[in-house]
Amino acid sequence: MAAPAPAPAPAPAGLLLAPGAGADRDQPGLVAIDEAVTATGLAVRRMDFPDVLAGRRVPDRPPVLLQAVHQAQAELAAELKVAPQRLVLGGRSTGGRICWLAVADGCPAAALMLLSYPLHPPGRPERRRVAHFSALAVPCRFVSGTRHAFGRPDEVEEAAAAIPGPVTHRWIDGADHSRRRREATVAELVVAWFGALGARRQSASACRACRARSHTRRRRRRVSSGADLGVWSVPGSIKPRGPSVGRTPVVPTLSRPQARPPRPPWKPPLVDDPHLGPGLCLLRQKLLT
Repeated sequence: MAAPAPAPAPAPAGLLLAPGAGADRDQPGLVAIDEAVTATGLAVRRMDFPDVLAGRRVPDRPPVLLQAVHQAQAELAAELKVAPQRLVLGGRSTGGRICWLAVADGCPAAALMLLSYPLHPPGRPERRRVAHFSALAVPCRFVSGTRHAFGRPDEVEEAAAAIPGPVTHRWIDGADHSRRRREATVAELVVAWFGALGARRQSASACRACRARSHTRRRRRRVSSGADLGVWSVPGSIKPRGPSVGRTPVVPTLSRPQARPPRPPWKPPLVDDPHLGPGLCLLRQKLLT
């Protein structure tokens, strides 16, 4: 017997964005992605690393940056009241690399978005950062420029072939590592990718509308079964529902059973024969009357 197909992964509910090394959450590229993705109804949070918050110029070590990503993801999941695996992690340059390390280390996520991923230091192609690529089973999106000094398109695609999860690449012609004046293009590519992932709108108004529709369906089921009409009937007396007119449900008509005639008052039998019992006396009385 064939193995059952795996259940589809839930749609992403939010996006966590991490900045590059030495930059803060207000990088123009991150702001553009935030505005574009938020317009689709998904929640977005742009985080800061501890070294930036403390005003230090030297970035923290990877364990400190990883802890910051874990904390930011937990806070966003608690705010949205969803599981951490419903969130997409990503960022620019070092921010994306730290998110990649977090997922490879076991952090649950819906997908990874890597913007200008630093595959290797400039001019050092032999020092590729691919140690944990084989541990990435989630969908990954690479967005970089064709003039990216940290990894040419052919180098990145060759290295990403080791990722077991689905991988897509988008290359911006003529863009370098900074992708200046290409923020709108990057934001459009990110929004299109979310659409391919099947991300649904999670706005408060949509959630309220879903709850209202669910309540209406439950109410109609209760009305069709007679639970809210305050009447009683015998089995089989409920008529089938007819077609609805517009949005007003057709209330089924219930019928009451015919009332039984009252029983006559009981009368004691006439015992006029001492040799007959009460039963026979009663039978003789009915026959005579």
